[in-house]
Amino acid sequence: MSLHRIGEFSAREGQEQALRSFFATTVLPFIRASAGNLGCELLQDCERPARFIVVERWESAEAHAASLASAPPEAFAAVLPLLDGMPAGAWYLKQENR
Repeated sequence: MSLHRIGEFSAREGQEQALRSFFATTVLPFIRASAGNLGCELLQDCERPARFIVVERWESAEAHAASLASAPPEAFAAVLPLLDGMPAGAWYLKQENR
């Protein structure tokens, strides 16, 4: 069983490319290297390009929490000026087809 974390956020006007680049070079590699991470993708809204989601797969919510706790504070500080508001997220459980 794996848990999926869906994070939703928006870039400030004119910061779409900078936010996408920050995630590609900093956030996604960190998440993917975290213990318990089973995969991570960044998706950009086709109709509203300032909107993004991150789809993360984790072995457990505890593994995700440990990853967040070990994230460098300067990474959070660097991304805040690129965001239009605070990110939102929720957990989803994949239902296995039998």
